Order: sequence, then structure tokens, then C-alpha cells
Amino acid sequence: MNDKLTKRDALNQLHDMLEGYIDMIHEEHADCIPDAWKASLQRRDKREPGRRDKQLLTDKIYSAIRKHMGRVRDRLKEFVGIKSDMWDAIRNVLDWQDDDFIREVIRLLQVAGVGGISLFKDKIGVGFDFTLVNAEVAKWASTHAIQLAADISKTTLDALQKSVETFISTPGYSMGDIVNDLINSKLSPLYGDNVEQRAWNIATTEVTRAYAQGQQQGADALSEQYPDVKVIKRWFTNYDDRVCDLCFPLDGAEVPEDENFYEPESDYEDGNPPRHVNCRCWMDYTTKITDD
Repeated sequence: MNDKLTKRDALNQLHDMLEGYIDMIHEEHADCIPDAWKASLQRRDKREPGRRDKQLLTDKIYSAIRKHMGRVRDRLKEFVGIKSDMWDAIRNVLDWQDDDFIREVIRLLQVAGVGGISLFKDKIGVGFDFTLVNAEVAKWASTHAIQLAADISKTTLDALQKSVETFISTPGYSMGDIVNDLINSKLSPLYGDNVEQRAWNIATTEVTRAYAQGQQQGADALSEQYPDVKVIKRWFTNYDDRVCDLCFPLDGAEVPEDENFYEPESDYEDGNPPRHVNCRCWMDYTTKITDD
């Protein structure tokens, strides 16, 4: 037991030391940081509950996305070599389902969702069995991972369509250039100007979403079982220069757990964090007994 605690303390100290170096790089050498590194150096607020676990899961989802993009690249190169019709090659690649990627993302989203439930449990101070909530989060993770994979493929298809238009209209533009565009994600305005930024943005967004999903499902279940317990959620932003104009006005906002912080615009913007792609905001909860 003591050995485990010692190892944990050592890891935490190492984590704090590395964060100190990252902060120093941001403050003293911001102009020298390559664009491809900036996303990976963007960390979460030190006040944020569970931030180390969130950062670790962000790194793991980033890695899974990069591996998925690499497999898509390899398949595209393969089919371009054996297919005479360019669109036939592209369809073969994008119709393929990367089961390894989906399984890994399901697992990581489940871990993050259960982490959100744990954060909620730690705050409420009310005895409650969260077994059914864990099962609901697992179901959500499975559905969302499949949708996420489909959306990544859709974004890739949009990029390829634009690249093919360039291929048709630009003398000397080859199929190899199309593959290169896919690798670098130069034609993907939704997720950034390069593959590293795109992968980091997706990973950050999905960890924010999964934790918020776990917290929200925990709050919903508690309110249903204990209607006399009022559950309040509060929005927090990161205290840095990257906080956007959408999230800044929400900092410190409080609403009942069954209400939204903003008007939902889609399944991806559901009234809770994330408010947008690459959102690092989070929620916290409090409870009180009503007088009724």
C-alpha cells in the first residue's frame, strides 16, 4: 500500500514538474513554438477536478485518432494503386469501418464518462447507487463512438472532394497530392490546418463531452430518485488567453441540473460543455434540500 502511494506521489510530482516546464515555454518562448506543437502543449486548468485523468484520456484518444488516420492513409494509398477509378478508390476507403478505432474510443469514452460520474458522486454528499447510471454511460459511449467515427469519415470525404476539384482544375496535381492533402488535413476547416491539430481538437472535445455526459446522467438520476434534492450545476472556463467569446460569458453561470447553459443547436452542442470544437470548459455541481 505504501509503495503504491509513493509511486502515485512520485508521478504527481513529475506531472507538476512537466506542467511547470510547459508553462515556462508558453510564457517565455511562445513565438518559437511550432504550430504542430501548440495543441499538445495546451493543457487544462489546474483548478479543474479530475484534470490529470482528463489530460491522460485526451492523450490516449489523440493517439487512437492518429492511428486511425494512418490506417485510412495506408488504405487510400493501397486502393489508389489498384483501382483505375479514383472515386471507386475513395469509396472503398471511406466505406471501411475501422473496428479497432471504434473499440478503443468506446473504451476511452466509457472511462471518461464514468470519471464524470465519480466527480459528481464526490460533490453531492448524498448516498446513491450509480450502477444503472454507469450502464447508461456505457451505452452512450458505444453509440457516440460509432457516430464520431462516421463524422470523421464525413469530414475526410469533404476534404477529398475539395482536393479532387483541385486535381481536376490544376495542371500537374496528382493523386499523390490528394493523399498528401488527406494526411495533412489542409482541406478540413472544421478541425484545423494540420493532422496534429485536428486530432488534438477532437480528443479535447470528446473528453470534455464524456465527462459532462457522465456528470449530467448522474445528476438526472439523482433528481429522479430524490426530487426534494435540488441539484445545481455551474460552468467554469479555463483561466487563460484561449478562452473564447462563446464560453467567456458562461463562466460562473449556474442553472438547475435539468436546464441548459445555452440553447442547444445540435447533438454536439447540447446545452452543456463542450460549447464548440476544442472546448476545455467543465461543470461542477452542488445540492441542497428544498423547503417543499
